[in-house]
Amino acid sequence: GNASQLSAGETIEAWIAQNRCRDDVRVTRLDRTASDAFSAIVRSYRRCQAALEHIQLLGAGHGWPTGSKGGPRGLGPGTPDLRAGVTILNFFKAFLER
Repeated sequence: GNASQLSAGETIEAWIAQNRCRDDVRVTRLDRTASDAFSAIVRSYRRCQAALEHIQLLGAGHGWPTGSKGGPRGLGPGTPDLRAGVTILNFFKAFLER
């Protein structure tokens, strides 16, 4: 690993501190097809100064999540449980609709 980079856990802990989140997190599991090895865990931190979500992909490779099982060559499998572009858009869109 790279000593100058934070782990995923350290990064989310830094954002929790930055956003002054309290101990109120909603955990949701996304699993469109229970028989495959793919799923995602969404942690939505509430009671923060700014919105914060952490999405952990299980069974996926290192490619951009596109909603299909086929991942980019050499980066491992994709995940059918999450389309990153749509997920990011919906996250920000929720603030426009307020």
